[in-house]
Amino acid sequence: MAFSIEDRLPFLDFRLVEYAMNLPLNAKIADGYSKAIMRKALDMPEIIRKRRDKIGFYTPEKAWMDAHLDEYRAVFENPDFRAGCYINSAKILNDWDSLTRGMDDIGLFRYICLEKWMHVFDVQSA
Repeated sequence: MAFSIEDRLPFLDFRLVEYAMNLPLNAKIADGYSKAIMRKALDMPEIIRKRRDKIGFYTPEKAWMDAHLDEYRAVFENPDFRAGCYINSAKILNDWDSLTRGMDDIGLFRYICLEKWMHVFDVQSA
């Protein structure tokens, strides 16, 4: 929220989730639309109700990786690497070139986020 990015989960109540999980498929998907029961139940403008182009929040992880490769490599070279209990930094460094050229760089970015988080909040590996 500090950066104007929010994630809201208004329907995450266990009773509603249990109810929705037990609905038949035709109540969930109808006439080519997902969330069919919600689209019928809520009062919303027709242009929104029939919208098909909605996508999730996109983060440009690939572009960030490409722009900061040296800085991100240093994360795994740091002697105070804290996520070592979860992440094998030696293996990542050994495979660095193939990881940063392929699709695995998104997973790599998440490892970097975990390590940065552990430093910011002074979390030690178990």
